[in-house]
Amino acid sequence: MTKLTFKRVIFFIKERLKASGGYGGTKHLPATVEDTFHAIHSLFLLRTLSRLDDEILSISDKKFVKHKWQERSLNFKSAYQILTMLSWTNILPSVDEISSFLEEKSYHLHSLENLFYCSLICKSFDLEFPFNKSPSLSTDPAIKELFFWSTLKKFLGHSMDPSWLSWLELCQNYDGGFGFKPGTTSFIDTTHYALETFSLFGRFPFKTDSVTNFLAACQKPEGGFSRRPGAAAFLDATWHAVSSCYILATKKPALTQINF
Repeated sequence: MTKLTFKRVIFFIKERLKASGGYGGTKHLPATVEDTFHAIHSLFLLRTLSRLDDEILSISDKKFVKHKWQERSLNFKSAYQILTMLSWTNILPSVDEISSFLEEKSYHLHSLENLFYCSLICKSFDLEFPFNKSPSLSTDPAIKELFFWSTLKKFLGHSMDPSWLSWLELCQNYDGGFGFKPGTTSFIDTTHYALETFSLFGRFPFKTDSVTNFLAACQKPEGGFSRRPGAAAFLDATWHAVSSCYILATKKPALTQINF
């Protein structure tokens, strides 16, 4: 991504800032925690890549995020997203407060996604995991599930099966993107999760240039990215694209690289 492209993406993101301080998926949708995370984390990654000095969160952004944390009616994913955003402010909750939240929600730790986001929070704050083993992986997983499962294995210090790298390679299509399984259509989100999983193994696809071409094909003239070439641009697809570019440029994972 060039600095010109950075500016186009930043303009696309900031157009979706609402009066409340949060971001909406489009110009006309209300602000949500997830869209706000996609916007602010994208700005954080873009600032890192381009060495821009722009402030990531405005005063109104901070109020929106702090208010959402205080509601406490959050799932693990939303909690992780809010804590990540609060980590760039001086209003991060105490470790005791975060531990209390995790304890209150521990009865939800039965899905792979909840275990994944809970583990990200625990890892970031040096908290003890409320579990000591990762769940079994289905015999026919999607890339996103493999990424969650592999991250949990790595965090828990368990051995990771490198044979999955060959499976990941089979998920890459002629257009350079990745499908959620071998032989399925390429999307920008599945491409992002494929790159995250490769980075966990310290490896990258053999056809890296093709990945870059797929990402470029998903960018729209207004600066944002679509889920696949020819579709409309949204904040979530733009975040997946920016995260993918960050991984390709730095050889580091984008989603699990947050330091509080």
